[in-house]
Amino acid sequence: MLPLVVVLSLVSPAQAASVADVHVLDVRGDLDEGVGAWIVGSVKEAEESGADALLLVVDSRTGDWAAAQRAAAALRTTTLPVWVLVDGRAAGPALLPVLSAGEVWMTPGASLGAAAGHRAGSRVAEAIETELAEAAEARGRDARIVRAMVDPEAWPAARAFGGGPLVLDAAAAVAHGYAMGTVKGLDAFLAAKGARVLRHEHGPGWVVRIAAALDSGLVVALLLGLSLLGLVLELKTPGLGVGGVVALLGFGLFAFSQIVLGGTLLPAGLVFIGAVLVVVELVVLPGTTVAGIAGLLSILGGLFLASVGDLTFADAEALWAAGRNVGLAILLIVGGVALILRFLPGSGPAGKLILGARLERESRAEGEDSNYRRWVDDGGTLMGAQGVVVTDLRPTGTARFGDAVIEVVSTEEYVPAGTDVEVVEENTNVRRVRPISAEDEQEA
Repeated sequence: MLPLVVVLSLVSPAQAASVADVHVLDVRGDLDEGVGAWIVGSVKEAEESGADALLLVVDSRTGDWAAAQRAAAALRTTTLPVWVLVDGRAAGPALLPVLSAGEVWMTPGASLGAAAGHRAGSRVAEAIETELAEAAEARGRDARIVRAMVDPEAWPAARAFGGGPLVLDAAAAVAHGYAMGTVKGLDAFLAAKGARVLRHEHGPGWVVRIAAALDSGLVVALLLGLSLLGLVLELKTPGLGVGGVVALLGFGLFAFSQIVLGGTLLPAGLVFIGAVLVVVELVVLPGTTVAGIAGLLSILGGLFLASVGDLTFADAEALWAAGRNVGLAILLIVGGVALILRFLPGSGPAGKLILGARLERESRAEGEDSNYRRWVDDGGTLMGAQGVVVTDLRPTGTARFGDAVIEVVSTEEYVPAGTDVEVVEENTNVRRVRPISAEDEQEA
């Protein structure tokens, strides 16, 4: 028979005259990445606002373990006293911040336990069990009990509570040192503590909510896929156009979500490096393919890590979802690039995106006085052919040779549209051109 539940009686009326200002966080529902980032940010706000203590009112059963881990770390390292009032059920990832608090109190009908829905002994279950045990031991609690919340065999006495992962009601939690006592509710707890609410938050603000929405797997896949397509389109067209705006917006929103949510910056770093390599492939070393492939793989790697989160807690379902998102991004990128190469430069709706050059010489009749060697794409060489630049060469762009518009690379850093050029180097992947000077035309 378990001991009677300890009823909260914290201070005498005389002691209650000393009022403590408390920063209260209502942690209810999923403890996802947004809630985890909110808790971390609120810890800093409470310290800066002059609060005397931080109180979490918890009723949460599901969520993200990596987010809970970051929140628990912030609670363990703050200089403020951390109190938790379990008002309902504290299970799953919510156990980490609960066990990281200095004081845990419960309402009479509350419960604590059942840490994970993972198979006992699996890699993820063992990682969760280790995290919970370390959090419990840091506060002087019996780690065997919390291990039994993942694997009932970790604590033989858990059999007395029935099958499956251990769940402690309020009486059992107090009896085994996982809670200090019970209280009827938040108001009674504050009154007994002699505390008043300095600030009461009921969830993340709109900035964190937007960041969390942007960080969902499918949204990240769309953001990065469209960003890469925008980057390719921008480098194929002169000036800052639609492609550049799309690329900047997509990459910027991705970086924003990663920074606000406070996770590792590795995904954002991989995406940034990948974007740089893609630019190198399209502008500096066109045709090499090595930089482009490396850049694409780097971006997809960043997408995979952003989708799966912390690999420590990634199960087969999370890995599959991340792989699906990468596949979606690949389809979007390959399909989009194919359309860009098919229609740009060209006519139709896609052609309107390009600032085409006025090709004054295009209407010039062919004859002996023409400076153009007309080129027909019959598999022959273009070496020595003369044409006119269609889109600014920076140094990559396009030029028209007779009836054909092809991609070229200038020997100079910038050549504006409408400039006459001549092919001076040609290999399998690259055709290099140089501007034709007035002296060259006279000699011709």
